[in-house]
Amino acid sequence: MDPKLQEYIDNAKREELIRRGLYEKKYYDPKEVTGEMRKRLKYDIIANRFVEFIPYKVTDEEYQEIIKVPNMRNKTSGMAIVFYVLGALIFFLCIANGNIFFQSSRDATVTLPAFFSGMLFIGIGKIIDLLEKILNK
Repeated sequence: MDPKLQEYIDNAKREELIRRGLYEKKYYDPKEVTGEMRKRLKYDIIANRFVEFIPYKVTDEEYQEIIKVPNMRNKTSGMAIVFYVLGALIFFLCIANGNIFFQSSRDATVTLPAFFSGMLFIGIGKIIDLLEKILNK
């Protein structure tokens, strides 16, 4: 096999194992990290140190079994789902409030804030979901 192709396959396996959380962390003191090391290391803000993700060593057969298992790390978080449901509930209550075309001033004073509140909750849920995906990366 071509060495470049083999290197690509090895990197893809490595990234997939890391993405699935099958790795160990090796920490480095910031004073010990050279410029070359900074290119491949990530900085852990919580630990205040550089970290290297070292995937577990697996055989090709084990890797094929791992790939068959659905990746649970990309699931939407429970908190994001709560905000999605609250936003959708508020939004649909705004529509059920009556006529969406505002027959009176009361309709506008109830419907518009409910609409914007629903959208706000949905937006907050999306932000939480995105932040958790970034954290799990």
